Amino acid sequence: MRPSRLPWLAIPLFFACGDSPVGAGGDGGPFGDGGEVTIPGLLSVRLDPSEVTLRTDGLTPATQTFRVLAGFAGGREEDMTGSAALSLSDATLGRLSGGLFTSALFGGQTELVAELGGKRASASIRILFERNIIVNPPQGQPRIPADVADRIDDAPEQSARAANLVYPNDGVLVPPNLNDLEFHFRRHASSTLFRISFSSPSSKVSFFTRCTPLGAGCVFDPPEETWAALRETHRGTGPLTVGVRATDDDVSYRSDSNEISIEFSAAAVTGGLYYWSTSLQSIMRVDFNAKEQVPEVFFPFSGGGCYGCHALSPNGRKMTVSRAGQNQAQLSLVDVARRTTAFQDDGNRREQFQSWDPTSSMFAAIYGDNNAPGDYVRTAIRIRDGNTGDVLQSVDVGDEPTHPDWSPAGDRIVFARSTMPETTNQRPGRCGISYIQKNASGGFEGPTPLIEPEDGFNRYYPAFSPDGRFIVYNESICEQGQTYNAACDGDADDVAKLWAMNKDGTGARLPLTKANAPGLEDDGELDLANTFPKWAPFVDPHTRDGSGKLMWMTFSSRRQYGLRAPAGSGQLLWMVAVDPEAVLAGRDGSYPPFALPFQDLSTSNHIAQWAAVIVPPVGDRDGGIPGGDGGPPGDGGFDPGGEGDGGQCLGVGDPCSPANNACCTGMLCADQGGGVFRCRFDF
Repeated sequence: MRPSRLPWLAIPLFFACGDSPVGAGGDGGPFGDGGEVTIPGLLSVRLDPSEVTLRTDGLTPATQTFRVLAGFAGGREEDMTGSAALSLSDATLGRLSGGLFTSALFGGQTELVAELGGKRASASIRILFERNIIVNPPQGQPRIPADVADRIDDAPEQSARAANLVYPNDGVLVPPNLNDLEFHFRRHASSTLFRISFSSPSSKVSFFTRCTPLGAGCVFDPPEETWAALRETHRGTGPLTVGVRATDDDVSYRSDSNEISIEFSAAAVTGGLYYWSTSLQSIMRVDFNAKEQVPEVFFPFSGGGCYGCHALSPNGRKMTVSRAGQNQAQLSLVDVARRTTAFQDDGNRREQFQSWDPTSSMFAAIYGDNNAPGDYVRTAIRIRDGNTGDVLQSVDVGDEPTHPDWSPAGDRIVFARSTMPETTNQRPGRCGISYIQKNASGGFEGPTPLIEPEDGFNRYYPAFSPDGRFIVYNESICEQGQTYNAACDGDADDVAKLWAMNKDGTGARLPLTKANAPGLEDDGELDLANTFPKWAPFVDPHTRDGSGKLMWMTFSSRRQYGLRAPAGSGQLLWMVAVDPEAVLAGRDGSYPPFALPFQDLSTSNHIAQWAAVIVPPVGDRDGGIPGGDGGPPGDGGFDPGGEGDGGQCLGVGDPCSPANNACCTGMLCADQGGGVFRCRFDF
């Protein structure tokens, strides 16, 4: 059984039935076979035209006929298009039928290459995505004048009536599979019509709309069809400039807003996100591999109880959850596919926070509160079996540990070291950051400090990057003269900021300045409760040509979601792109964050945890998830053993070796950096 591929993007390539994308040629090769044919007397090859700019409106493809001209002695040229091998440098941008190029329904830049008789020629193809779209309001409201696009540029300028774009932040970087990105702006009272433009060297798209009220301003949500084409046009190719031009119904003036730039990464974010929603008292989950990200209530299965502290195995098949928090924390072990528990609310197994190892076979856990079982050591990290929950090793670290996180390399567990034992694990005080290290026998020893505890500071909730080379963590500064109070208790502190450091603690510790920075609607407020950082599972290329690296981090924050304020003191989930090489070089590396649009905005959402994949339910054979079909033992499935099925190959998210790639069909053993390799789908 070959697993289905996960979608790179939700946008189709717009090839008609019977057509072949460039490079197919019926057998996987380029059109024609002239590259290897010897042609007597051939002196040169050129493409005519050698450079072309085409335009599509996103509805109708552009076409261009190219000729391959072969040069011979005496200046003679012969059209040998039918004998040449033709290919495109970026096959997503169109298709070929002989010398006829037909574009996709989005913009971009590609090169047409012709090979004939051992000689090579190229032509530059630039596709512009250009369109004006009138977005009329619901029936009963005034229609937008049909000629507004022709008139607005000629209207006199009145800068005092300019709109103000307040969300997203300038310079934001988003994944191309983020299907919904709102644009919020404030307007002058006289402005009733707006042109919202998206421009770059590859696009010039304008939407004409009225104000859709939101708070003290307006919100614009681009129509999905056009937004998908804009995403694909700019995927991994550079910034897109957004601006708002305002006018009235008479188009008697024009006034331009501030401009912002947004950028799309080359690769889609993949994986499953599990987070706690306080209003529903449930762990929600979202599949980033799906065409649309729609939250699903996952746990508790029958409702009731607080299970906010949870952890996922990297392969997504198991989850540990802690019930009722402080001084309770009865542990449950969940089989994700079967939606069953190996044990639930076990008072003899109390663990406040947990973290799974890369093989998804065991997890680290801590508990130092009241009501601990009699054999517990409050200052220990317990390593537990991932199937039974039994303690395999107890590592005494001297002070009370909290917030463990297991390195993707498997060799370390980093944790916050609380030096105020009268506090709880959920609200630890005067923490430093330390780790325990795996020894030659496979056990753990230590601890080794990375940041020593310090009066007036609390450093907590460390999280290894997906390549294991650096750590992000929270830092809270206590009120002046205080060592511990509600402002710095490590539990959604308003003053919490995101910091990063090398995994060995060498070099400077640095704040993630752009991730921490306020938006325009925060009015300069710097204390935004930027807490609970966690990483999406994979490292992806930044640009379309594969250069640069990006990681994605989620965190919770009380910052303003543009004109949408969090409810009360609630926190919303935010995502931010991070350049790992910049961080390791001692630079910020973060981009401005964006709110995850699918979450319930009326409540608090936090403690977002990631798995490599959302495992489908038992019996779902079409989920396309190797190692995650939840089938019964002996079914010959895809997991690497441990479920009694023979272990045919490694599933998505499993550690792998490039020297002996045992990943399932359709996947590669992907280099995450730092010596970390994980199975993932081959795009």
